Amino acid sequence: MNDYRSEKIPLISNMSTENQEPSTNMTINKNEEYTEKFTTYGIFIVSSYIVLFFTRIILIGDANFVDNVINNFPSTENFIKDEHKTMSHYCLSRGEPCLAAYRNIQEDFVRKFIVAPKYKMANCIMPKCMSTVTSKIFSYLYDTEEYLKFNWQMNGVSASHHKNDFSKMENFINKFVYGNKNNLKDWQLSVFIREPLDRFISAFIDKCYLEKDILSLGIFYPGSELCYGCNKNMSCYLTKQYTRSALYSRSLQRVVGYEDQHTFPQNWFCNFGDYKNIYTVYKTKSDKEGKIMYKNTIINMLKKQNVEEDKIEYIEKFILQNRKNITDPIEIKLKEKRKTIRNYNELPTILKNELLSDPYMYKLFISMYYYDYLVFDYPIPFPKFNQTV
Repeated sequence: MNDYRSEKIPLISNMSTENQEPSTNMTINKNEEYTEKFTTYGIFIVSSYIVLFFTRIILIGDANFVDNVINNFPSTENFIKDEHKTMSHYCLSRGEPCLAAYRNIQEDFVRKFIVAPKYKMANCIMPKCMSTVTSKIFSYLYDTEEYLKFNWQMNGVSASHHKNDFSKMENFINKFVYGNKNNLKDWQLSVFIREPLDRFISAFIDKCYLEKDILSLGIFYPGSELCYGCNKNMSCYLTKQYTRSALYSRSLQRVVGYEDQHTFPQNWFCNFGDYKNIYTVYKTKSDKEGKIMYKNTIINMLKKQNVEEDKIEYIEKFILQNRKNITDPIEIKLKEKRKTIRNYNELPTILKNELLSDPYMYKLFISMYYYDYLVFDYPIPFPKFNQTV
């Protein structure tokens, strides 16, 4: 940086000098060369984004991703008779209406691999699957002192932000096991997942019922408000999310948005295509039984890795039992918002039945998440409507 500035200053100071020294001429030539290279590179980058932008617009309008799903989805009779055989034929049909399996999310800021190297523990954070609590536990194990000083807020930033997290598995492997995957056998690698419909409904409620009027938009947000402006219209939200997912599945969309992180298929995370077999995959549920099961799983994981008893006690008492930061202004607003929603506790069941009873939404949903059901061995929810064509 200093060398570059020392070359640029003489260029500016000698612009009006008629009798320039040879060294100054060399400086001018070098700066012109830099400028030309940077300009060419900049034009290339900008042009690429422009082409990608208009390609995306054209494809959204002409590719008819949604129409392809609605017009070609199997009949209810055939689907129920043999769902996997029927879906396999449908997913491989013209236009490939199902989202591709194992489409790795490539975003440096989506740092989902968290580690506690002292205990040789690593976890892939799956959004909407006890992700906040798991992040807190690993942050506490990574740097207990820093954790205790940290003011947790609902902004995705942890006490060990960008210290114990990685954007992809390869980065973790290169740093902690010296690029040798065989050394992973000494580590405990875990990931918590969730039944796809349960996870989707939870994300929809969070984004479209609770957070829409509370959270601010990010700089790359593709719209004027959260939930894509759909308010509480689940059909609208599902249409938008399926379209974005289909674009990303085809490498026609690069940016991973806020809703995307919580609704993209789970098999796209964690580099599952290459590393699924080395994870211990735990299935979580959102009900009381599921939370107890998650708590017991965490405690067993900690004991297995010889985490100190006093730390386990702290995690159990202050992280697992008190999962919310009641002093966070956003959390306070969300709590108040929940009180205003009629039948809030019954809302997940109501919305699940609504989706399963609507042919349009059901077809989009299954086309988005079929491979999640297949990869993670969840039973596919059958539709609650009868449609022969």
